[in-house]
Amino acid sequence: MKRLILAGLVSTAFAQVLAQTHTNPLAGSRGSPSASGLATRNLPATATTSASTCPPVADAPARSGPQQPPAAYLAQLQQSLAQLDSMAELCLDTPRFHAQRGLVLQLMGQPAAAVESLERALLLDPDQPGTQLDYALALRDAGDAPSAQALLQQISQRPDLPPGLQPVLQSQLAAVRSQPKGAWDQHLKVSLAGGFDSNLNNATSDGQLTLTFPAGEVSLPLADASRAQRGTALMTALQYQAIKPVNDQLWVLQAELHNRNSRLADTGYQQLDLAAQWLQAPAAASQWQARLGYGNLRFGSVDLLHSVRAALVHQWQLAGPRPGSMCRPLVGLETDIRRYPTTAQLNGTYQGLLLSVACDAAEGDTAAPATGQPGDFLFGNPYLSLPRFSLQLRSGQDRAASGQRPGGNNTATDLRTAAYGRLQLPGTPTLEWVAEYSWLQQQDSSGYSQLLANNAVRTSTRQALRLELAHQLPASMLGGARWFVSAELSRQASNLSAFAAKGHALYSGLRWDIF
Repeated sequence: MKRLILAGLVSTAFAQVLAQTHTNPLAGSRGSPSASGLATRNLPATATTSASTCPPVADAPARSGPQQPPAAYLAQLQQSLAQLDSMAELCLDTPRFHAQRGLVLQLMGQPAAAVESLERALLLDPDQPGTQLDYALALRDAGDAPSAQALLQQISQRPDLPPGLQPVLQSQLAAVRSQPKGAWDQHLKVSLAGGFDSNLNNATSDGQLTLTFPAGEVSLPLADASRAQRGTALMTALQYQAIKPVNDQLWVLQAELHNRNSRLADTGYQQLDLAAQWLQAPAAASQWQARLGYGNLRFGSVDLLHSVRAALVHQWQLAGPRPGSMCRPLVGLETDIRRYPTTAQLNGTYQGLLLSVACDAAEGDTAAPATGQPGDFLFGNPYLSLPRFSLQLRSGQDRAASGQRPGGNNTATDLRTAAYGRLQLPGTPTLEWVAEYSWLQQQDSSGYSQLLANNAVRTSTRQALRLELAHQLPASMLGGARWFVSAELSRQASNLSAFAAKGHALYSGLRWDIF
């Protein structure tokens, strides 16, 4: 359920979900074989194995006793997971495969990934009491105590429940009920990166400004300070998120702070974004979502922009192009009140339509593909995977608050797409990759200025491409940070040369999941 919640957030482009830190199941009772392992092995199950396609699925390894070293048991679990993943292509429509994979992930201390596999098992065969119990325990460990409690109560009332497991269920129910009520699930991520930018001041790419007068055109060279400034910069970011389930609903609070420092004067910036989001029923087949946000941007020493944003969307969950995969289309309306403290004539209010779809592959978001096995439903090779992609379209109008705004009202169409995957080449560490592309076209409703192209109506098109590679470092190295390198290309074309710009940037740094 929690994976569905987080993926739903991504599909609305409302948030970047922070990575969850999992508890080691070998260090305590959470996810231990005494609870989760008993479920699949002792409750009756109705699932059957398709012998003609899917090989028999083995049980998760049982610990031989308290003297067994945790490292040895973890190695057994990793071996079991690799064996299961090697059968993924043949077993995607087999409930027992997903149930066993979920159990292994739960025992490895990956409850969010376990929830995903167990959900798929129950979608294929809902009447699996053993899988239901494993699912409830995974929900509990993933932080969704209300759903875990409701499911445990439902299982305890089954007439086919073996008497010996009733005490296990009651102890788990007591543990869930004793957890603090109404607690927020909080996450904090910090990143630090350094690099190079070819256009730190977002200047025009034309070295001169052409003005039109009744007597003709006059071209004036730009001062050096007004030309594109190249240089190095240091980027820092803080990202905070708090999630709170309330019955079937979900509340999400987010805060992001981005800062850029550069040795060049007035090319640094600080950007603050705050948001509150409400989701009606993240695990349901359809739901309403609402969001309210605030943004502030300072560029150089100027308080450049204040923004108040609101959106109301409706989202659905549909089966994806391959068994076990899922897509979440949505449609909605959004508005953005924009205020420019130092240039009030630019103030306006945007209103528009939002369309979006995000899809997740059957193998899920966190588990890497086994060596020699396809990673997802889009690529049939063992090296490159694409477990998630999204496509988003915005279209609307920005209405000027004053008749004095250059260009008057303007219409905007914004297309964005993103893909997330893994790259595993022989003899190299696994790399996570991200590719993002955006296309934005804007057109004014009236002439921009008598001094520019005889008061022509301004049109502009901006394109940007960002590529990122990341690698998770061991916990003993730099605090288990995630190393990344990011490259970006951008270009803006316009019929008014003063608004044409281009740039490229390359950064590398580290990200830490604080909690």
